[in-house]
Amino acid sequence: MSAVVDRRLRRVAIDEAFLVSILKGSLKHGLRDVIESNLPADAEVVWVFADPTRPAIVVVMASAEFEPVERGVEIPELHVTYRRTILEDASVA
Repeated sequence: MSAVVDRRLRRVAIDEAFLVSILKGSLKHGLRDVIESNLPADAEVVWVFADPTRPAIVVVMASAEFEPVERGVEIPELHVTYRRTILEDASVA
């Protein structure tokens, strides 16, 4: 929580279509969809809101790895990269 107090914050925009595809379920037909990202391991959600200017959900995140943001300065956007891997999972029927 000290990352929040220190204002070590970043905005992450999640494309609406990408979010919906995840929420619809990743376990289908015996396959498991694994998603990895470049977010720091200690990243935590501080605030979530819908962006009225684009089809995206914005998540404000805190991490000790982020540089502090001065008060009154817009929180910078972090461009998260994702890697999706589909693994066969014999335990799912």
